[in-house]
Amino acid sequence: MAERGGLARHRAERAGESSSRRSEIIDAAEALFLERGIAATTVIDIARHVGVTRTTFYRYFEGRDELAFEVAGRMITKLATKARGAVPAGAGPVEAARAALGSLITHFEHNSDAHRYLTLLDSYRPFRSIGEEHQRRYTSRSREAFNLDVTFADDALDDEAAERLVALTGVVMGVLGRFAIKREILGRGPVALQKRLEYLEELVHNYFDTIVTPLAGPPARSSR
Repeated sequence: MAERGGLARHRAERAGESSSRRSEIIDAAEALFLERGIAATTVIDIARHVGVTRTTFYRYFEGRDELAFEVAGRMITKLATKARGAVPAGAGPVEAARAALGSLITHFEHNSDAHRYLTLLDSYRPFRSIGEEHQRRYTSRSREAFNLDVTFADDALDDEAAERLVALTGVVMGVLGRFAIKREILGRGPVALQKRLEYLEELVHNYFDTIVTPLAGPPARSSR
């Protein structure tokens, strides 16, 4: 029994070390991708940053492209967690979407690296020709993180309203990504970045008031 217990502890320790090393590699890749860009960062660069060999790197990841999507998954989860945290308990799909998108805009400064990275990934050439499996996993993770399938598939929401909400989410993410990429330039422009964020938030709320909410109909009344 003691021998089996020792083996179990050894396996647990090895699993913990493996998970820790994997996280270290993702951390290093995230820092280098943001600093140099994805295409300009090599597997050797990442391995050296962590202090491991290429052989060790390939025990955890197939290559740079797979790692690029792992970093993206982390960024998406970070953004989605913040957005979902802003949704009031018991909110319907429209109220939830309004609160979530408003939170993404409000917390732009805190999450600007995530927005910048996701925009960099979209323009990364191999992203255009990745395999179907990677594309499926990336898309699935994005929808799962933001809970799109559940939030926008409510019985009280018709197909048109749901599609408009999904499209609006993509537009807001795209604009915030461009703000993050060009923030230094925007900071020197006639309209400050903060003012642009305020304009974006105003546009989003107007969109909800004039288009999405009428399509979704009045909020359901609680029965007593």
